[in-house]
Amino acid sequence: MERVAFLVEETGQLITCMLNPETLVIKRRSGIHQRKIKSGIVNGAHQSDDSLIYTGGGSTLLELELVFDISIKGSTVQSSDVRELTRPIWELSENSIMKNGEYRPGICRFVWGKSWNLPCVISSVAERFDLFDSSGVPKRSWLKLRLLRINHLNAGNQLSGSAQQSPAYVTPGSDSMMADNYADSEFGINEITDELKPYGV
Repeated sequence: MERVAFLVEETGQLITCMLNPETLVIKRRSGIHQRKIKSGIVNGAHQSDDSLIYTGGGSTLLELELVFDISIKGSTVQSSDVRELTRPIWELSENSIMKNGEYRPGICRFVWGKSWNLPCVISSVAERFDLFDSSGVPKRSWLKLRLLRINHLNAGNQLSGSAQQSPAYVTPGSDSMMADNYADSEFGINEITDELKPYGV
């Protein structure tokens, strides 16, 4: 069976996973937000639903858990510390790539055979160790990842350090005042709240 791998766009490095994930969760958030100002949600007294702002775009989130275990008998992996295998994935989440005078995370492709080939960035990573040798060196790692799909043709703008404004469209039935702010709280995109719990859909 072909193994999951991450192909780093900038360097061509191929990071191969030791064991394939048992599950892969995909979530999609449309570019829709509740219309808010600093004092709360903007709405009319007789509306049955909150007013929404259509901002365009959205985001697609992939969640998966990978297992690395150097104690498996018969494995061809030669390492005394499992962190040597997971370190390249951690490095993808660091702001280590210089592009147009700005640092950003590395762009990689999530590749699994011929079925999956998605350009993405790692938005969150959490690692749990549960097998150690007598000197405390970890032998087994459970690595939980959240990947955000990006538009490969517009990756530079998507990962820009400066915010870019685009027009927003308000649902009918609300006044013409634009919202001062709105929150991306549907996914908790930049947080893994409990790395010990399995994913829920």
